[in-house]
Amino acid sequence: GWVTNADRVFMVVSILVITWTLFKLADALTVLLKELASKTDSKLDDQVVPLVRKAVKTFIAILAFILIAQNLGSSVSGLLAGLGIGGLALAMASKDTLANLFGSIMILIDRPFHVGDWITFPGGDGVVEEVGMRSTRIRTFAKTVVSIPNQALANATVENHSLMPKRRIKFKLGVTYDSTVEQVRTLVARIEEYLKGNPDIDQEFMLVKFTDFNASSLDLFIYCFTVTTDWTKHLSVKQDVNLKVMDLVEEMGMSIAFPTQTVHLVDESELPAPRD
Repeated sequence: GWVTNADRVFMVVSILVITWTLFKLADALTVLLKELASKTDSKLDDQVVPLVRKAVKTFIAILAFILIAQNLGSSVSGLLAGLGIGGLALAMASKDTLANLFGSIMILIDRPFHVGDWITFPGGDGVVEEVGMRSTRIRTFAKTVVSIPNQALANATVENHSLMPKRRIKFKLGVTYDSTVEQVRTLVARIEEYLKGNPDIDQEFMLVKFTDFNASSLDLFIYCFTVTTDWTKHLSVKQDVNLKVMDLVEEMGMSIAFPTQTVHLVDESELPAPRD
């Protein structure tokens, strides 16, 4: 009768009011999560907050729909079975999307990089511009944008250059074979002395050693690190080191080697006479 119908209407209205209240609570939870996410160094969790909000609201809406259907006399068991089959079909159809979603979650948890980091990945390198729920956008140094599915990026070997505490300088210096032992020994000492007195060079570890008798040069191995990790500043320091090394070689009257060949000529008169 009308009492039963009134009860049903009251229950439906109550469910709608509770649903609306839970929606507002979800919005409040989103604001709280945004506050927490903004205090972390990672920018990845900032992008997860909207996903959490949508997932919570979707769950609340589905639950409210089922409760309303049950109060209106529909078969909830049949509806749930249909939702289960439909959900399974949807999951199978969108397995790549789900894989990328879980990939983004793994990136968030593991935090191998943040937005703004310079990374090297299979196929190139660049600066992380945006980490989405499906793919990560990377701005290459050619100013193009590469979008990589998060599933592939989560399983790939990624090198994060922005985490370097210092930056390496490594090269070989070849001097000519007319250099004396004392000149080579002094040159090694003077290069090492210059590096130890350079405030732009990290003093924790460095190497200046005479290492190889090469085909056309005596090779010195120079290995050190710049204090700065900024690429432009690093190149400036590296340039200063290269120019100073050239100055030291010139000051000592030595020469930087380049590939040469020595041809020995023999006087033909000293050769034995040919046989008939």
